Amino acid sequence: IKARHTYTAEGQPSFPLLLCIAHMDNTSVELHNLEDEPLEDDDLNGQYDNDIYDDGLDLLPETKGQMTLCMERVKRNKRVVLVAVGVILVAVVVIAMIAMISGDDSSSDSSSSSGMQGSDSSSHSDQSSSSSQDDSSASSSSSSSSSSSGDGGPYTGWRLPGTVIPSHYLIELNPDFDAFTFSGSSTVNVSISEASTVVVIHAIELEIFTATFYQNGVSTRASRIAYNTEYEFAYLYFDTPISGAGSLRFTFKGILNNQMRGFYRSSFVSEVDNETKWIASTQFESTDARRAFPCFDEPNYKATFDISLIASVDLVALSNAPEKSSVPLDGGKQKRVTFDTTPMMSTYLVAFIIGPFTQVEAPYSNGASPLHKVRVFAPTGLQEQGVFALTVAKQVMTWYENTLQQNFPIAKLDLIAIPDFAAGAMENWGLVTYRQTALLINQAEASASNYQRVAIVVAHELAHQWFGDLVTTGWWSSLWLNEGFATFFEVASLAALPDYDEWALWDQFLVDQQQPGFSTDALASSHPMDNPSVLSPDSISEMFDDISYAKSGSVIRMIQHWLGDAAFYAGLRSYQATYKYGNTQSTDLFRAWAAAATSTPDAANTLVAQFLSWSTQIGFPVVSVTRANSNSLDLSQQPFTLAKDRQWPIPLMVRTVSGVPAPSSSPSLTLMTTSQQRINSVPGNVLVNSGQTGFFRVHYDQTSLNALATALLQHPEYFNVSERAGLTNDQLVLARFGYQKTSVALAFIDFLANEHDYTVWESALGQLSYMDSLMVDMDCYASFRGMMQGLLSNVVAYIGWGDEPNAPVSHPDQLLREAILSAAVHYRIPSVLAESVTRFWAFIDGAELAPDLRLPVYRAALAEGGEEAYDALTKHWKEDSVGAAEEQRIMRALGSTRERHLLERTLRMSIQPEWVRPQDRRTVLAGVASNPLGRELAWAFFRANFDQFNERGFSIGGAIKVVTSHFSSTFRENEVKEFFEKNPASGGETAVSQSLETIANNRQWLETNAEDVCTYLLSL
Repeated sequence: IKARHTYTAEGQPSFPLLLCIAHMDNTSVELHNLEDEPLEDDDLNGQYDNDIYDDGLDLLPETKGQMTLCMERVKRNKRVVLVAVGVILVAVVVIAMIAMISGDDSSSDSSSSSGMQGSDSSSHSDQSSSSSQDDSSASSSSSSSSSSSGDGGPYTGWRLPGTVIPSHYLIELNPDFDAFTFSGSSTVNVSISEASTVVVIHAIELEIFTATFYQNGVSTRASRIAYNTEYEFAYLYFDTPISGAGSLRFTFKGILNNQMRGFYRSSFVSEVDNETKWIASTQFESTDARRAFPCFDEPNYKATFDISLIASVDLVALSNAPEKSSVPLDGGKQKRVTFDTTPMMSTYLVAFIIGPFTQVEAPYSNGASPLHKVRVFAPTGLQEQGVFALTVAKQVMTWYENTLQQNFPIAKLDLIAIPDFAAGAMENWGLVTYRQTALLINQAEASASNYQRVAIVVAHELAHQWFGDLVTTGWWSSLWLNEGFATFFEVASLAALPDYDEWALWDQFLVDQQQPGFSTDALASSHPMDNPSVLSPDSISEMFDDISYAKSGSVIRMIQHWLGDAAFYAGLRSYQATYKYGNTQSTDLFRAWAAAATSTPDAANTLVAQFLSWSTQIGFPVVSVTRANSNSLDLSQQPFTLAKDRQWPIPLMVRTVSGVPAPSSSPSLTLMTTSQQRINSVPGNVLVNSGQTGFFRVHYDQTSLNALATALLQHPEYFNVSERAGLTNDQLVLARFGYQKTSVALAFIDFLANEHDYTVWESALGQLSYMDSLMVDMDCYASFRGMMQGLLSNVVAYIGWGDEPNAPVSHPDQLLREAILSAAVHYRIPSVLAESVTRFWAFIDGAELAPDLRLPVYRAALAEGGEEAYDALTKHWKEDSVGAAEEQRIMRALGSTRERHLLERTLRMSIQPEWVRPQDRRTVLAGVASNPLGRELAWAFFRANFDQFNERGFSIGGAIKVVTSHFSSTFRENEVKEFFEKNPASGGETAVSQSLETIANNRQWLETNAEDVCTYLLSL
């Protein structure tokens, strides 16, 4: 069997007429032409894979099937080519004769060709295009089509021209699970404002057979269809100009791909019959609806949708709206499922799914809300694991409807777990998709962190039903209007519900959101919340980062405390009511808040300008505090780490902590609007970011810092959890970036020896882990480890293993136990290592092991137990039918081994789909890269297999960061820079810049702090 796999000179897949293509995961191929002769370099400009395919490899059934189809296509195309060549020769002779007679050679422009976009020109009649996922024949059409790499077409650019406005789509799709393709038809009601012979619409990896404009009973078929693969456009050429109201009707075909974007395929092994089951699912955010149907694929082109799906009668078919009808087809073997009309919404929110699912459901009732039922779907056999998510969904939906005073507009709400899913979840209106770990709870394996993750992700996506779905950002440059609010409300909703009060989620918000936001925004390669440079799909994908989520959610929380709850929520209700079913920009939100908070136009304009300074400027301030006298403080602000002269309006929350327990002391708001400011009537120990609600860091003078450190040691109860966590993190980060000596920060955190709160410890451990990674080869590292063992000893004794009498068992205590025991394993506290290994082997022999203990226990066993422990854990993984949460733990733990060959084996697993799904590759990479013994291995493996990671459906940015963030040498910095100059990362340009900056910062830290840290540690 001969497989075809070629590339153009630009490195893009190319599918010429004479070549058949099959992606050969984990195999290589020998290239042949149709006569079974090896291809010469000149045949393909030297851009091809010339390895030899081994017929003896044990291929997956899917791959064997692809190769068989491939060979059949080779034989078939031989016949097609003979006919096509004859036709072409005749056509050439006729054209030449006409040209000789008329002297007019313009007819060459009307030559027709067809195929999937990106293919070379080929005869359209009775000829299908080929791709790695698509081996079926395409139907013929009287329209002709051609492709362009980006130079052709009447219109180029990343945005649609704006002359054709859709209002309604009627779509029918029919997936083929044998060929992994789908066929479709659609009608789009449009209004064309300018008469034109060309319509520009988004389409990529689609073969459009026909495109026809209907108006007043008259049809006009496009005479030619061309594609621009760079800008992902299809150009519909008409012989006469069209304009006004009408409809565009399409027939088309596409790829049911395996890239976790567009309309794609996923699979799982059934818990019921142990057979592989296939799913067709969607992921359209941000620019991939165009892979499923021709559309105007920008968020401001909202429309309603009527969707029908053709599916096997034994499969579940779902879409955004409730099912309207199901009609038997093909003698009852298939069915056409039609859904109600959706609300007005953006294309990226459309969803349709077909597969073997089963649901748990519950009725929903909340006043006049149209929503009547909530369902959680899972692959059949796992549905009962959706009960917890169902409970959370009903609770937060009621809270959102009541708080925002806007009812959910669809009669049903579905949440569904998809086995292969690139993101954590996706907020498709009425049909929300999730990774299994973000929706399902296996009670036998679920830790406190698993429960919290499901609750948080469910609440996040359901917040999007209002922020993103009902009211949508006008363009991806202001993605924060969607993601920042979902990040804020995932905590606001749950924290307001009694069932989750114990979780202390606003405290955890600091480590989950605020601190990651600080970390990214401290880099010069960061970007503002409103980022006008965003245009291309790659640049859009880079916006899904800690700025759009973590910083934006933190700034929203700061504004909540700045305005007060009454004005904050009144402004949001006005914003939702004004712009529902529409699109917005940041100023629309800010004006709504300002109107709710002020009574005059001038005051409102001032407030809008102040809010804009936060959304349009990169970075954040550091406020320096100096004691001017016993009653006054002098404050100054400057951009944290950035040299540019920037200034922000800073809502300071000021309170005195001397002698007054935190619950009895309320902070006062002081708005700092200048670069320097004095505040009076502030004696004693003073905090200027009380509750850590402001998105800024605070640098206290040494006298004030010493007084705060003393108070923390003697009276930690004078500070609430957020304040202890914020002070700790501030001191360590200020030292990291040179605002003070690291020895000062390490002395400040002495109070941790008696600290028992999870959030405070997490705030410290993240920064201490950074120091640990850079110091591991320093002469004083043993002293650093000794310091950490001393800090951890009391809290290890306090938290225990959870099965002692009177052991702390609250939700935060369970989080603390996992974090502290993991740290104790890392810093090699002997008693914890020994107990972990004992518990591991007892678990392997059948004893119970609490889910909260498993990650630290697995890590200890792998670090201490060598290959025997490694093999035992991987056997448990594959033979004990573990759930998705347990898989995640194991993948994170495997990188803890100290055996080089086992680290290499782990890396190989990351690209072997029988071990690791593509969505989880980064988890495995991170585990190995965080091990000092695995850093070089992970970086080398990533480079050697770059093509498998460099896909837009895969989080390449995250992978780049995990394999480079531990480097600190100039050599590695140059190596990283040179590699990505030669191998551009698709959607990872910002990640590369941030990684290079991080490496430089690491080197700077060592140069500046090594001597100071070692001197301090050796003095202990």
